[in-house]
Amino acid sequence: MARAQHGAFHMDQAISAGMSQRQIRYLIECGEWNRLLPNVLGAEVAVDDWLRRVSASCLWAGRSGGSSHSTAGLLWDLDGIDRTAIHITVVGTRRAPRPWLTLHNATSPFTVHRRHGIPVTSVARTLIDLGSVAAPGVVEIALEDALRRRLTTLPRLEHALIEEGGRGRRGAAVLGGLLRTWNRSRPTDSELERLLLPIFRRGGFPPPRCQHRVLLPDGSTARLDFAYPEAMIGVEADSYRWHTGREAWSHDRTRLNALVSIGWRILHATWVDIQNGGDELIDALRRAFGQQRLL
Repeated sequence: MARAQHGAFHMDQAISAGMSQRQIRYLIECGEWNRLLPNVLGAEVAVDDWLRRVSASCLWAGRSGGSSHSTAGLLWDLDGIDRTAIHITVVGTRRAPRPWLTLHNATSPFTVHRRHGIPVTSVARTLIDLGSVAAPGVVEIALEDALRRRLTTLPRLEHALIEEGGRGRRGAAVLGGLLRTWNRSRPTDSELERLLLPIFRRGGFPPPRCQHRVLLPDGSTARLDFAYPEAMIGVEADSYRWHTGREAWSHDRTRLNALVSIGWRILHATWVDIQNGGDELIDALRRAFGQQRLL
């Protein structure tokens, strides 16, 4: 049970499993178990300590509570959020029993989901709450990641603002401002690639190979959006820095490092390059070709 709950469990769970109060006291006194929160215990199992505290906090909160704000954002694996205080929302008025726990009191029940086995607020509510504890730029990064991964949609977020933002919810103004100015026609990666092709022509470069695959030393392959294989120059179309999830972003960095290790030079093109006419990308390509003495 402790392993399934990241090393934490409620005392009632131990009693239901057949433990007596005397056995519980003995295991605490001899150090096998420790008190994490009132009526919540921890067992010595190999787990992430942050997840243990989040799980313990939700067990302490009971069925009326769940992780929220930046903590919920981390459990949803939203980009741009750092581990800080642990945030839990509960229905009713309660006080946090530990300094590392930040408690938020809700006036009515709310829907909870489960991530990593831990109760968590919905993505929409998480993004609303996030604006009360994080900078608008952090909320924008998380919002873009959530939309990119289809964890939510703009209509759902707008509906959530109407349903929950009108109750004086802190952070609603931040998300509402982002949604009002959100460019609904932001390009996908494929659209960005299409818009980049005229820049290559304007710079006088030969047509690049699109979706070019390169064999890596470990036998795997890496795909480049645009490539000049003879010059070993690749161009990656990156929409927004945080457009992909943390795991995918890490995978991309590993892949690009492998390409660089075998002699490829990788340039990055963004939506800003499109807006600015591509002059900086053209200059970078000319320098890269010049160093290879192929232009």
